[in-house]
Amino acid sequence: TAGNGNTYLYATDPNTIYGSVQQCTLAANGGISSCTQTASGIVYGTGLAMDAGYAYIGTFNGSSFIVDACTYNNDGSISGCAPTGSGFNNPSFITVNNGYVYVVDEGNGKVSVCTVGTDGALSSCPTSALPGSTHDPNSVVFYDGDAYVDDDYGNLWLALWTAALVR
Repeated sequence: TAGNGNTYLYATDPNTIYGSVQQCTLAANGGISSCTQTASGIVYGTGLAMDAGYAYIGTFNGSSFIVDACTYNNDGSISGCAPTGSGFNNPSFITVNNGYVYVVDEGNGKVSVCTVGTDGALSSCPTSALPGSTHDPNSVVFYDGDAYVDDDYGNLWLALWTAALVR
């Protein structure tokens, strides 16, 4: 899930073949009042993050796992999705921090750290395994300038990215 900070919550559903991104209106009490489909054409949405007018959605296009870069519109809808970046294998979690998009690439057991172009496209996505871990990463969370990655065995790793790579 990802929110725009105000009135909507967005959710992906990897178990839904079509229409797997929902735009939900938040009620005054913080609950969800209604949901509608957005990001037409996204199938098997597996992760979602938003930043600077773009939504990044992990998806399966029928033959391979990809990340789509979509336009985040003023009305809260998501449209104009197109594949971006390359080499992903089940991008299960996506987050944005300090001008980079971080893609947890579950199928490869690594985290890709992508540069974002002015058009929202992802490029230069080097991958890094978790140092000392043979387990697949699940998510990346940033706190106080540090990146923390958890793996599929419940371990939490402090990831130190230098020039977009884990050291």
